[in-house]
Amino acid sequence: MMVRESKSAIAYLRTSSAASIGQDKDSARRQRVAIAAFAKREGYKLVGEFNDEAVSGVDAIETRPGFAALLDQIEGNGVRTVIVEDASRFARHVLTQELGVVALKERGVQVFTAGGDELTATDDPSKVMVRQMMAAFAQFEKGAWSRNWRRHADASAKPPASAKAARVTASFGLRLSRWRRGCDARQRRVV
Repeated sequence: MMVRESKSAIAYLRTSSAASIGQDKDSARRQRVAIAAFAKREGYKLVGEFNDEAVSGVDAIETRPGFAALLDQIEGNGVRTVIVEDASRFARHVLTQELGVVALKERGVQVFTAGGDELTATDDPSKVMVRQMMAAFAQFEKGAWSRNWRRHADASAKPPASAKAARVTASFGLRLSRWRRGCDARQRRVV
């Protein structure tokens, strides 16, 4: 029986909202489960975890305390693999993601999503394009959600009672919504 050599990796988690933090919340738990499953499947041993709680995906990488601590750890322990649940947990802004990828790539670090995508792969122009397009979709989704939330926020933080949601799930898995007053299924408009 051949024994597979264990490789070391670090988990990076990010939770954007303070409302999603705590023992009874599932964001960090969901991220840990996905990261641990990928690590096990690919033969990685998780030797550390860094978490940025209540940090927006558009916040610059260099302003994130968890990410700064991750960089310090990498420089000191030689681990060259970081695993995130998905690219949006790394960043939800194209420039932020690309600067983070460059910062890690310059240190010889690979970043994998729990789905198996390598975010730091730069040898294939198609992979770079897809990574950047997915970051652009994540940035759009965040912006559209924030705009609609601000437009319809009230004391209960819900859209007006008379509004119905027009929703579509695009082929790439993003769900876009636009709240419209008094619309029915025949009048819904997707943006």
